[in-house]
Amino acid sequence: MRITTFNLRVKCNEKDPNNYWEKRLPRIEKQLGFIDSDLYGFQELTQKQYDDVSGILLDYDSVFCPRDNKEAEGTPVFYKKSKFELITKGSYFLNEHPDTPGVGWDACCWRVASYATLKEKKSGKIFTFFNTHLDHVGKQAQIKGIELMVKKMSEVGGSMFLTGDFNVYETDVTYEKATTMLKDSKYIAKQSTSGNTFHNYGAIPFDKNIHPIDYIMVSDDVKVLSYNIYAKEEQDGFASDHYAVYADVEL
Repeated sequence: MRITTFNLRVKCNEKDPNNYWEKRLPRIEKQLGFIDSDLYGFQELTQKQYDDVSGILLDYDSVFCPRDNKEAEGTPVFYKKSKFELITKGSYFLNEHPDTPGVGWDACCWRVASYATLKEKKSGKIFTFFNTHLDHVGKQAQIKGIELMVKKMSEVGGSMFLTGDFNVYETDVTYEKATTMLKDSKYIAKQSTSGNTFHNYGAIPFDKNIHPIDYIMVSDDVKVLSYNIYAKEEQDGFASDHYAVYADVEL
């Protein structure tokens, strides 16, 4: 199966009108059609953006929870209805009281995670797919946020995936915390690539020596066949300020 993480950049008044959401949406549709993932973990989607993406991914069901209101961002997970059966789903907040909406630790923003426990129809195998977006300012919020993710995943157990924009490089303690329980698909894939996943609408050229900040993490029992970064600009511009990252995996 294929799993993808993609920060789609929140809908806002960009400096360059060519980067407005309405301009980027057809490019996103093109890239999603090319990748054709079975599972998607998106970041920075408002209700409007979620509705637009849902209109593209008609063969998918999803789990979505905005972090405070309909204009705020969420981290939805999408899964192909033909391939997976939903067992349970949910969302929680990255703070000291995850069931209660609110900012956590030294975070700049409210942060949220969504998940779905799914059964692969063909094999009958069960796994849980988590997706989140760690804070971009608060170091404690990043560390505590990933510790909370690891705790939540430990409570579920079994085969697991974690996608997300961690807002840190691989050299950061937050990354180290994640890899105490999970493996970075980039490093265990039979075929892999390297490079930055944040490019700021092309202001940062793709460079294989720059670390990513967007990740696909897997549990020990998951086999990763390939890991790829969709490091391309469409003819009329970029789909987002991040590249999509996707991996082919086997349970």
